[in-house]
Amino acid sequence: MVGAKAIKNLSLIALLLFFEFINLLLHPFLDRITNHSPILMLLAMAAIAGLLIPLHHRMEKLITNMLVSKNNRVRLEAARRTIEELESRAEERPTN
Repeated sequence: MVGAKAIKNLSLIALLLFFEFINLLLHPFLDRITNHSPILMLLAMAAIAGLLIPLHHRMEKLITNMLVSKNNRVRLEAARRTIEELESRAEERPTN
């Protein structure tokens, strides 16, 4: 069971790591295309970041909703088990 705040913090780190991975992966390719021009490299990386950030927000929202709903299901199931235990204990007690 993980809180939504922890997911948001970890997702930011994941976004940065993913962007750096894409950067390292595409850097040689972009070097050849831009002839090692820093301004063109910056523009290309900004364009990639511009695509990744909205994708990240959508995925973060989807994952957060999935984990929160899973957490709610786990808590609801635990509450049901507790209620069943209490009811079975109440039935076991002799009534006068």
